[in-house]
Order: sequence, then structure tokens, then C-alpha cells
Amino acid sequence: VGVASRSFSRSCVCLTNSELMKKIKQLRLQTSAPVVDCKEAILEADGDIELAKKNLIKKGLTQMEKMQERVSSMGSLFIASSGHGQAAVVEMNCQTDFVSSNESFKNVLSLCANSMLTNSSSGEWLSRKVGEHASFYHANIDWLKSLPFQGSETISDAMTQLNYSTGEKCEITRAGILSATDAVIGSYVHQGRISALVSLNPCPESEEQKEILRKFGRNLAIHVGGFHPTAIGSISSAGPTEAKEEEYKDAEVLGEVVPQELMVQPFSMVGGGSVGSNLQKLRNQIGLPVQVGSFVRWEFGKEEETFAGF
Repeated sequence: VGVASRSFSRSCVCLTNSELMKKIKQLRLQTSAPVVDCKEAILEADGDIELAKKNLIKKGLTQMEKMQERVSSMGSLFIASSGHGQAAVVEMNCQTDFVSSNESFKNVLSLCANSMLTNSSSGEWLSRKVGEHASFYHANIDWLKSLPFQGSETISDAMTQLNYSTGEKCEITRAGILSATDAVIGSYVHQGRISALVSLNPCPESEEQKEILRKFGRNLAIHVGGFHPTAIGSISSAGPTEAKEEEYKDAEVLGEVVPQELMVQPFSMVGGGSVGSNLQKLRNQIGLPVQVGSFVRWEFGKEEETFAGF
């Protein structure tokens, strides 16, 4: 005797075993909720997938209320770039390394950054830093959570489902957008712990020159992430690195505050020379007076943020 015709019902709707399994699979793919919970939600919703999803979200919200006292000290940073003068950075927390490396966590974090970038024209900002060539906007997290997420859902719904499926308190802690006029933005995230954005302007017209500038910008973002400069400095002051280092040592001995100028630092991504001297080589190569308009550096879990050019 087979079981193919067996039906499940809690009300007037009957589902065969194969129909129920198909709906469980569909709901699980959409929500990442446990199989048992998906089955229960589908039966309670009389087989209506959308209603079942709403019921799961309600259940997730109840769980989130219970999680509020938990400490979320792990997580990751993520950067999304538009390719034309804008880039978004988002920090999202969770409770364990296991969840921060989970694909569902990474997917929500990525889509948060991309959704913010797509909807930046209607953004709600907590603060704004304005420079000659770029601006940086700190996003209102409530606004960010209200943005669309995969069609009809919102980021808030996605966060609820993520908390529910992982059993951990996951939350967006900060987010921002770097917007630069006539610029290429280089970006880099090191293992989710350090993020860096660098704007270079002007933006060349040819794709070949743009690609050269993008590569330089990414290398510069890697450098900013690793060497933590606090100011841009002038390309004209980017003389021999050794001389500047001696000057800085003398200032440190006298107890003076020494700005870590980007232009005079040894460029970590090339064979030799300072950042400034390599920027001059780039200028000569593409025939444009390229300059570093701004940079932004965040470290995961640290309130201190480094800005230059604003």
C-alpha cells in the first residue's frame, strides 16, 4: 500500500504528500526556515505560500523580541559599488563566526548594500560629510530596513527571516554611501573586518583609461585598509619617503601630532616609491591630472571612522 494519495489537512484544504513536500521546499527556499516550521506554517495557511511566509515572519518577530538582550559582537562589513561614482558600505552584526560566514547572512548583507545604492536618491541620512570632490552620507537604519528586498519584501522582513533561520540576533549597525562627482571609486574589504573606499578624479572618457584607474583605485583602497592613513596630503610633498619618515620621527620626539599622510607613505601595492610618486606615474600614463579626492576607512565593531577629503 503506497502513501502517494495520503492527504494532510487542518481545515478544508487537503494536500497530497507530494504537494505538501513541494510547498515545503518552496517555502524553505524563500525563508531558510526549518523544515518542521515550514510544514506547520503551510498547514496553518491551508497551503497558501504567501500566508505561510507571513506567519513565519510573525513567528520570527516573536523570536527577535526574545533575542533583544543578546550581544551581537561578530559580523561583517560589505561594500557595493555602482561603477559610476557611488559606493555603499554596510556593517551587519551577529553572535557567532559561524553565522557571519553563512551564505544566507552574506546574501542579506550584500542585498542590503545594493538596495541602499539603488535607492540612494531617496535616502534618509543621519549626517553628511561634504568635501570639494565627494560627499559621504551616514544612512538612517530605519530607512534602510524599509527598502525593497527581492521584490515585494523589505529588508526588515529579510532580517526577521535571517534571525529566525539562524537562531541568532542579527542586526544592521551602520551604513553609508560615498558619492563622488566625475570620479572612479576603488573599494576593498579585508575578510569582512576592514573596509576602504577611495575616490579618484577626474574620470577618464575611454574605457581603457577607466580600467587603469579602477585598478589603481582598488590597489589604493587595499593600501588605505592596511596602512591606515589619516590624511591625503599633497602630491607635491611626496618626496623621498626616507626624508619624510625622519621628519615624522623628529615630530614624534617633540610630542607633536603627526598626520599619517597618504601621499608620503610607501605604496604597499607596488615595487617601490611613495603613493604620491606612483600617482604621478599614473598621471603621466593616462595624461590626466588624477588626484585622490577622498577616502573612507571603517573597522568592524569600532565606532572610530577615518575620513579624508571632507
